[in-house]
Amino acid sequence: MEMEIRIDNKGFSFGDNRFIYSLYYFDSEKYDAPTYGGMFKKVLIECANALQNATREDAPLFIPYAPDDQETECLKLSPLGERLVIERVTVKESGFNLNIDYLHEFITSPHEILAESGQMLGEFDWQEVIYALTNAEVMND
Repeated sequence: MEMEIRIDNKGFSFGDNRFIYSLYYFDSEKYDAPTYGGMFKKVLIECANALQNATREDAPLFIPYAPDDQETECLKLSPLGERLVIERVTVKESGFNLNIDYLHEFITSPHEILAESGQMLGEFDWQEVIYALTNAEVMND
């Protein structure tokens, strides 16, 4: 399965899975764009940059997409050899504590997991994940 990400102004599709993102806590000039989809793509590019510099010792890695007042929805990336297994989780990290100017720290830090989806979204090459995040397609609404 090839990793492909499509973004619209409400959420993003990852294969057959759809996720609704929240940009409330990503309100920063760093992520400013004409559309919400464009803003979220900038978030994903920042995540790709963090993954590019991450090491196996940083694992598992967490890509936040819906921070809330008391928790944050994430994609959890766990190394399996040269590949990454991706699943959806909820971590005990509030949006208030998410420093968007330092997403690398959030992505590479350990987090207490409150809930796991129990569904593996796929197993991908590390570089393929970085490429898909960087090249996510923003769809026109």
